Amino acid sequence: MITQHTPPVDAPAGQFYYFVNLNERGCFYADVRDEQDNTVYEIFDVEHVIDLIENGYVRHMADLEGLRDYLIEISVIPAGSILGRGQL
Repeated sequence: MITQHTPPVDAPAGQFYYFVNLNERGCFYADVRDEQDNTVYEIFDVEHVIDLIENGYVRHMADLEGLRDYLIEISVIPAGSILGRGQL
């Protein structure tokens, strides 16, 4: 299951953070948050990550550059944004 929130069209580029909240025994949950800690994109299963890898968007589950480019392409984050690793 995937949840995404579309930013306003005129949203400025910003800093976003990728959090892997669960990754064990075939279970996976991650989200991308903005600077105000609002979730803008969620991945609830490993199958979606596999689809992203097979379709060439990311090389592995921790490919921040590929994920950032994908999120820009589907208009979840503005062009020019930075995606870093979040700390839980």
